[in-house]
Amino acid sequence: MAILVVVSIFIITQSRTALTKAHKEVLEEAIANANSSNLQELQNRVKAVYRVASTLSATLDYQKVVRNILVEVESVFDLTVGTVMIFEGTVNAIRVADALGLTDEEMRKTIETRYGVMKEALAEAKPTLVNDEEGMEEWRKIFPSLNSCHNAMVMPMRGGYEVYGLLLIASKQYETYHETDLEMLVALTAHTVVAMQNATLYRNLLEDRNKMLTAEEEVRHTLARNLHDGPAQAVAAFSMQTEFIRRLFRSEPERALQELQALGKQAQQTSKEIRTLLYELRPLVLESQGLNAALEQYATRFPTNPNDPQVHFSASNDFSNRLNPAVENTVFTILQEAVNNTRKHAQAQNIWLHLELKDGFLVASSQDDGKGFDLAAVERGYDQRGSLGLTNMRERAALVSGTVNIVSQPGRGTSVIIRIPLTEATLAAPGVGATS
Repeated sequence: MAILVVVSIFIITQSRTALTKAHKEVLEEAIANANSSNLQELQNRVKAVYRVASTLSATLDYQKVVRNILVEVESVFDLTVGTVMIFEGTVNAIRVADALGLTDEEMRKTIETRYGVMKEALAEAKPTLVNDEEGMEEWRKIFPSLNSCHNAMVMPMRGGYEVYGLLLIASKQYETYHETDLEMLVALTAHTVVAMQNATLYRNLLEDRNKMLTAEEEVRHTLARNLHDGPAQAVAAFSMQTEFIRRLFRSEPERALQELQALGKQAQQTSKEIRTLLYELRPLVLESQGLNAALEQYATRFPTNPNDPQVHFSASNDFSNRLNPAVENTVFTILQEAVNNTRKHAQAQNIWLHLELKDGFLVASSQDDGKGFDLAAVERGYDQRGSLGLTNMRERAALVSGTVNIVSQPGRGTSVIIRIPLTEATLAAPGVGATS
């Protein structure tokens, strides 16, 4: 009996030990497998971040940047629907730039950002986890394709103080996304924002270059037109008049002398027109003495022909300081274009050019007493017009942080007002910032 008890105790003890040992081995194996799985997932995510960084740094194409982030996010997360929305032109509306799982109609959407979940997401400017049905329902109202999805992550794409847009991904699985996933999404989108900034800068440079080329082409066309309409025709007429006068000398010597005198006056006028064209192309006094002296000298060159208006120049606040050469050249070019427009179209008797420093701004203006025009009607028809004079004025001013305001009404003349802030970038030297 004692032996049986001892044997029984031994069996029970050994069985419990064996069971404990087996449990421990199973647990260790499970932990090892779990660690291995987590490690693999972590490696996959690190690789994804690396791919995003290397891929996005290799392109300056805005659309490729957007497409690449969706592809990489899809490789890391369970994703049923994903979309990148970006701002373009206004902060009150955001549009779908690219997407996975949206319909064609949804892809063409522009969404108001002034209310609802869109406003909240942008106001928070931080990644948000949406796991509740109420929150999902708000997003489903914007994108019906989310009807099958039960949780989502929303990531504002922000660089410094500028928000470029939103990244939204959603899954039809329940509780797919967690707080740790938000951290991963931040890591992925950080590279995207940098790439978008670079792509934006590159695109802006291309646009500025195209604007400069367009403006240069416009200047060439204007010069060619002015030469053709003025000096070129006059020189051609000189040849004909010279032959006519040569014949008159044989039959009507007195009349020939009168015609020769008239020809001399025409030659003087043509010479003055050519000198004015050369002055407009490169006013050396602008480089050596500044804007005030250049405009004062420019005004004295008119009228160059009987149809020209009288040009008057004035300056306030003892305007004698130099500004940044780019600013002076921009103001002179815009006023020159305003004067030429008046000469050609306004039927004006007078043009008043004025220059002053006021309330921290350089204010330059051209005002005429011509027939004026319907500004709204002209700007509405700009896409059908060959000339982009008004647009060129505004774009030139914008390059030096300035603005151009044009005021005109039929029968009441036209005013062109340029305002450029006086900053370190626009001033040529200390002490130029005195204002009235």
